[in-house]
Amino acid sequence: MALKIKDKNRQNFDVIFGKLKSTFSLTENGRLIPNDIFHGHRLEWMLLSIIDFGPNLAPSSQKEILWKALTEVFKNKEYSQEVFIKELTKSYLDHKRKKKKTFRLLITISIRSLPFRRLKLGNAQLIFHGKKFPRKYQTSRDNLIRTKQLDKDELDYLKISVVQDSSNFKDSFWECIEAFEVFRAFLCLELNKAIEVEAPSKQQECINVVKLGEVFTLHEDDGNCIDNDCFWYQKDYQKLVSKDLKSSDLKAIREPLRDMVRLYNKCKIKHQTSLRQALNLYVYAFDERDHHLCFVRAWTVLEKLLCTHMNDTIIKRISVLYEKKIFVIQELECLRTFRNELTHSGRHWFTSEFPCYSIQRFILHLIEFNLKFAGFLKNIQESAELLDNLKLDGKTLQLKDKLITKSLHIIENRENKH
Repeated sequence: MALKIKDKNRQNFDVIFGKLKSTFSLTENGRLIPNDIFHGHRLEWMLLSIIDFGPNLAPSSQKEILWKALTEVFKNKEYSQEVFIKELTKSYLDHKRKKKKTFRLLITISIRSLPFRRLKLGNAQLIFHGKKFPRKYQTSRDNLIRTKQLDKDELDYLKISVVQDSSNFKDSFWECIEAFEVFRAFLCLELNKAIEVEAPSKQQECINVVKLGEVFTLHEDDGNCIDNDCFWYQKDYQKLVSKDLKSSDLKAIREPLRDMVRLYNKCKIKHQTSLRQALNLYVYAFDERDHHLCFVRAWTVLEKLLCTHMNDTIIKRISVLYEKKIFVIQELECLRTFRNELTHSGRHWFTSEFPCYSIQRFILHLIEFNLKFAGFLKNIQESAELLDNLKLDGKTLQLKDKLITKSLHIIENRENKH
């Protein structure tokens, strides 16, 4: 697998390497160092922003791969895009070839119980523990929390482990947290309110009813933390009252959540990757207490799920999911107008509460549409094309099918002659 450059035709590597050569130099022991710290960081950021590393690479791993590739470019004095991509890909593959180990990420969430013991989600295993983690992990986690003077875990938060194999513990964190956020997104889509009318004086709260706890620790099989100086925490963490579901509510969400996870696992790799990214964007957006910001981020989820930044196309593709298209189209037009005013003016006097709930409904229906065709669709682009075809009437689709069949027949005959 060769790494790619985003918007390749827009990038001028002659300019980039010209600046790199005047900014960096090799030491006698072969280390690449910047002559100017500011310009060095700027060029590093520029390169990281245009390299497509693929999913599940920690930022620190991306930097490590980049610096290793740049060092080889400078050693060989071959400053071209082709050589850079070659060295970058080699560095990436070396990183991925390292022996894999099993890591366990410990997570707490603001709900007291769920009707599961284990779930497989993508390449990860989710294990639901209850009020405490297994002793060997809990002891190590408690020691780290005490040593680093962090707040203790919330007693009424559910304790969950995410288990996954990875060749790098920092990559493992990103792989585990992204996998878990898919599950939390499904959970929030099931449990979040469809609408809520708040009193004007009430302080804004996030729409998600299930949020992550403050601290995340990564462990090896023996229970020890992977690194006593390495842990993750939420800087703006605020405790959310843990949701306590009745047994009837737990029973009601059990099968819908199982179905979502099962269909997600059934999706083809590229389709699953795009859905994972969209679901992570969704759950992150609806964690936001500022509803204006939540709305803007949620619109990005629509763009991701529909493979377009064109608002007209977004409206057309969403509307085909509904029988009463006329009202849905008008609602989307209002959302578009609100979004444009909010984006360009930076604020809006009207609340974003209703728009957030509206977009959440559309996101849910688009996710359900994609999962309905799990295993059939190769990627999210095919999902968008399927929505485009659903806009057409039966006769138009039949004609389109005849033309495609005829074209294939002509191409086959042409190839047989050769």
